[in-house]
Amino acid sequence: MSYRRDSDSRSEWSETEMIKFEMAETESTNTATVMALKANPKRSFEDLQRSDSWSIPFSFGWRREIVYRRTQGSNKRKTPAADVYYFSPSGEKFRSPTEIDKFLKLNRDTKLTTQNFTFKTKKINQWPNEVCCQASKRGRRSSRSQFRTNYNIENINIEKQEFSTEEQQTIGPELDRTSCFPGNYGPVVEVCVASSYLYVAYGNYGVHVYSLDGYKKKAVHKITNQDLQCMVVSELQGLVVIGSGRQLSLCKVTLVNEGPNIHHHDQCCMHTNVQNSTFDMTSTVNCLLLIAPSLVYCGLASGDISVINIVKNKKKEEYKCSDQPIMCLTSPEETSPRLLCALTRDGKVLVISTLTKTVITTLLGHSQSVFNLCVKQRLLYGIAEDSTVIAHKIYSGEKVNDVITNNKLSINCIHYNADFLYTASSDRLIRCYDVKTGKLTHVYYGANRKVISKILVYKNMLITANATGTVDWVAIDHTAENYCQKVGCNFNFGNVWHLFWHETEEHSTPLLTSTKSV
Repeated sequence: MSYRRDSDSRSEWSETEMIKFEMAETESTNTATVMALKANPKRSFEDLQRSDSWSIPFSFGWRREIVYRRTQGSNKRKTPAADVYYFSPSGEKFRSPTEIDKFLKLNRDTKLTTQNFTFKTKKINQWPNEVCCQASKRGRRSSRSQFRTNYNIENINIEKQEFSTEEQQTIGPELDRTSCFPGNYGPVVEVCVASSYLYVAYGNYGVHVYSLDGYKKKAVHKITNQDLQCMVVSELQGLVVIGSGRQLSLCKVTLVNEGPNIHHHDQCCMHTNVQNSTFDMTSTVNCLLLIAPSLVYCGLASGDISVINIVKNKKKEEYKCSDQPIMCLTSPEETSPRLLCALTRDGKVLVISTLTKTVITTLLGHSQSVFNLCVKQRLLYGIAEDSTVIAHKIYSGEKVNDVITNNKLSINCIHYNADFLYTASSDRLIRCYDVKTGKLTHVYYGANRKVISKILVYKNMLITANATGTVDWVAIDHTAENYCQKVGCNFNFGNVWHLFWHETEEHSTPLLTSTKSV
């Protein structure tokens, strides 16, 4: 394959021409490498070693971007001038080895060094972790940024054809895939994290445990259960508590190191004690609430709340709260709770005293029934069937404000983390709201770009699960500026690939544009 262009006409490089140029350059480079190997084998081997070293950051979630400059007039360079940028897994942008060195020292990342990064304009050929694009002209009408990088779908497809089928299956979490967590086992009823492990409860299968260390996630254990209703994990006691029908099971999970490196969870294997403790309940267990260090509150279909001491392995007490089944339990206190918040099947939110075992008040303010709750900083957030989210002060029962109103889309679940409220809607988007300002800041797609049923935030990971059993994650970036340029659509995506999916699936003409400043 050959591609030639007069040097006098290189002043403006189109996207397609740039990709063709890179493909021709790669082919010529391969030929030159063979010749160089015959002339100087030692040097070629060292170059190969450096190339392998430069590929290491990609396995930890780093991205590399080569931006070719737009030149004016005659350009006599054999290759177009370009700038190289690196993006960390959390989305931070780096322009020099000095910036990367400071970042690695600040985060105490001993797995990577500045020797693993190169700011040479030569490609490492690790698409999609490495993207080549052309700097766009500065537009006077753009108030969001002084620089834009345009990604064209046709150009991306050209590069994608350079990889084998096996390579395309391992190129990273941003591309089409079912999940970075292997296996779809039916509807996900709960997700939670303990000791850097993700526990996923599948209603018709059981519990799968995944290691969250490293870029590639690894399944390390499974607990089989054909009729799983709910789950909580006690990190302190090393127990997985499962509600299944009228039975409550306590599964002891221990960590056994296998391999020389005990600092990596990828070298570990998890096992479950075969002698699990079980409790027979008076009715179906609908929900569980773990109160550290030793109590598990069970919401039953009979309207009762049963309390189990998982350290002493015995039932502590059980009392009646409602004539309706208890569907959700939460509390503003992580230890020794004085109050419980219970959601009943008829959509009422009850505030219950754990001392008197009675209902103190019923929270008012929703025009329709509530079906999901989350609590943070003594505020209770509830979703009603009209897709409004209202916050109440738990101790006084006072309505604070309407967090989300006039939402035309149904909301399936919510999650609160670090002053941000995440909601999963029927349009498949996950919206991130700043609770202090009440404004929508970013949107994301969830697992397999389907309607999401569960949301969990762990560190900078947005973990999502859907009703078909797919579980996935994406890095959260509260500083991202990836706006949809379609008229009437002003979503700001926290991930540039999610913007790519949005514009290709929702709009007939893709306009993928990243508005991060250089």
